Amino acid sequence: MGEMMPRFLKSTEYRERRAEIISYNKEHRWRKRGLGLCIMEYQIGYFGQYPATVAIYHSDGTVVVSHGGIEMGQ
Repeated sequence: MGEMMPRFLKSTEYRERRAEIISYNKEHRWRKRGLGLCIMEYQIGYFGQYPATVAIYHSDGTVVVSHGGIEMGQ
């Protein structure tokens, strides 16, 4: 995270955008803009084996991918 954040802030021009938003909000009494940043880091453990199979059918070139993975979501 310590190495990633400075690169992220620079590549997205976060500070410049934030300054523009502050300026906009000072000029507009009733209409406001915002910009937020939330940093999260958490460990995910994977247990077990998750096999995968790729089958390519000769007759029509169809590719089928089967896997035993898990959708972790957000």
